[in-house]
Amino acid sequence: MAASTLHEWLFDLVAETCHDRDYLYRAYVEHFCGLLNTVYGTGSTLGRGTYHLPGIKSDRQASIFWTLDHRLDFAGPNVLAIECRIGDSGAGSGGSELRSARFDLSTGRLLPR
Repeated sequence: MAASTLHEWLFDLVAETCHDRDYLYRAYVEHFCGLLNTVYGTGSTLGRGTYHLPGIKSDRQASIFWTLDHRLDFAGPNVLAIECRIGDSGAGSGGSELRSARFDLSTGRLLPR
C-alpha cells in the first residue's frame, strides 16, 4: 500500500475486502465513520479497541486493533496505532496477513515507524 493518510489506508483495505464495486464507496464511508466513531467514542476512556470489517461478496475480512498513544482527553498529539489482520472468513482458511501503521489524528497523516 502506498497510502499516506488514514483515509487512503482504510480505502485500500475496504477495496481489498469488498469485491462488490457497486458498493465500494458506500462501504468505505460506512467503515471509515464506524472506525472513527469507535476511536473517538471509546478512545478517551479505554485507549484501545477493535473494529471488524467484513467483506462484501468476498471471503476476505479484516480485524482492526487500534490503540491511542495519547488519549483524546490528554494534552499532546493523538497518535492512532493500527494493527490489522486480513484473512479469509472460511473455516479452513490458510494464514492471514498482518499490517500495521501509525497516524496523527490531527492531520490523518501516516507517521514514520
